[in-house]
Amino acid sequence: EAEADEEAAAAAEAVAAERAAAERRDQELRQKREAAEEALRVQRPRPLSDVAATQAAEAAVNAAAAAGLMDADAAEEKKRELQQAAEARERLGRLRLFESDLALLGFEAVSEDDLLALDEKALRAQFRLRSRELHPDAATEEELAGRPSVYELNAAYTSLLKLVR
Repeated sequence: EAEADEEAAAAAEAVAAERAAAERRDQELRQKREAAEEALRVQRPRPLSDVAATQAAEAAVNAAAAAGLMDADAAEEKKRELQQAAEARERLGRLRLFESDLALLGFEAVSEDDLLALDEKALRAQFRLRSRELHPDAATEEELAGRPSVYELNAAYTSLLKLVR
């Protein structure tokens, strides 16, 4: 009986340690998300250097069109390309702030192009996939040990959904 009690106590300690580790991991994820949201709140929509570079490029395109080196349609197309590139850099910068949330949802090894193409549909599909893996009703307690909680998954999804809308 004494051995059984010691084994039960050791098992209870192991479970408590796993829960504490999961709580610490969840806390770290929350802190990273809060820091990313704060950085996003105070961040300029586009860095001044990017705005200046885009404006200089547009001025050069306008000058080339005025000098007859480029027709008006080509100049407008080039301006549109410059604007799209600037918007892509801005979106990528915002998404990079939420790297821990992207990793939690399973987007840790995606290319920049795939990240830029991320939309609500892809985000929702990945969220549902990860929800099945992390939900306490769908997995045993042993399978969930050491993994983030489904609550953190929900918070990560909500944060990223705001960015892709």
